[in-house]
Amino acid sequence: MPPQIVRLVNAIPEWLYPFVEVIDGQIVRELIIERDVSVEDWTQVNVRDEPINDIDPGIIIGLFVLSGWGSFEIRKEQERRQAIQRLVTEETEFRLAPVFTVAAVGLSGIALWFRYRSVLEGRKQWVVVLVTAFAAYSAWQASLSYAIRHRFAAPEYYAICMAGCTGAGLILAQWGVAPKLDSMSWVTPVALCAAATLCFHFGRLFR
Repeated sequence: MPPQIVRLVNAIPEWLYPFVEVIDGQIVRELIIERDVSVEDWTQVNVRDEPINDIDPGIIIGLFVLSGWGSFEIRKEQERRQAIQRLVTEETEFRLAPVFTVAAVGLSGIALWFRYRSVLEGRKQWVVVLVTAFAAYSAWQASLSYAIRHRFAAPEYYAICMAGCTGAGLILAQWGVAPKLDSMSWVTPVALCAAATLCFHFGRLFR
């Protein structure tokens, strides 16, 4: 219901409730009256009767129609609600973006520290992989929140590219922590650098 119809329904007294109904109608003909607003002579009126097939709900008391609304009013109300929902989503994303940004930076530092310790002491690196994955996820969420807040053209794709850039850059940084102690070939760091650059470049295309 459009806002004005909601106000009308709320204004109906309780003693009138048994007589008031909300009906779901179908409009089949519309009478359109056009007047030229730039003149003061209202005798020149263009009237045409056109067939139409559209929804036409209304508020009635018996045979009397209090008010009605059509698909145009329904679309306007849906657009208004979607706009409100977008504002709520943007505010939520705006509050969450700094949290995920800090988490991504903090997890990146923790991943680098675990990487250095694992290479130095010869430990298994499953913890490094896990923390790196969480850092990439935090970067994805932070990028998505930022993109939604600034109304990018494709926020989901932008966030994926930024998460890929963060993940590739973080793995490259992990190799740089102890390159002499790492068995990784030099080809892999070059590929990671290229992947991070490409992800960053493609991410900017979705802004």
